[in-house]
Amino acid sequence: MMRKIYALAILAGTIIGVGFFALPYLTLQVGFWIILVYFIVLGFLVILLHLFFAELALKTPDYKRLPGFAKVYLGNKGEKIAYLSAILGGFGALLAYLIVGGEFLTELLSPIFGGGNLIWTIVYFSMGAFLILFGIKAISKVEFWSLILFFIVLLLIFFQSKNLIN
Repeated sequence: MMRKIYALAILAGTIIGVGFFALPYLTLQVGFWIILVYFIVLGFLVILLHLFFAELALKTPDYKRLPGFAKVYLGNKGEKIAYLSAILGGFGALLAYLIVGGEFLTELLSPIFGGGNLIWTIVYFSMGAFLILFGIKAISKVEFWSLILFFIVLLLIFFQSKNLIN
């Protein structure tokens, strides 16, 4: 049972991610209706893309990932482009999380301990690398307890500012 909960915690942590903090700020900057249109249009496109991918997976006789599908249907050149796209996309996502994580630690801990953005980004990277050394089980437990702490803090903020809303 706990294995499923830990797996769900990793998935939830990945999905919630940085967008949880960025989207309210973005909504304040561009407006509710514009962000709603973006959600509807982009949501439709993502669903459509996933349906295309699912159809492709069902029509292909054996199990493959995107580069494998690209090789089957687009040849060796398509496979290389898919690999390059996956690698660059992965590095881009890791870089984005590294930047945001470093900024978060800088804002949170720099007033107390000092240090610049580079130092706190290296600390953030080191914490992630240290967790990876212990494997997916350690990562899933940290993710689970981080989500619990996150929701507790979120509830505390909500109940403290509840009176300010009305």
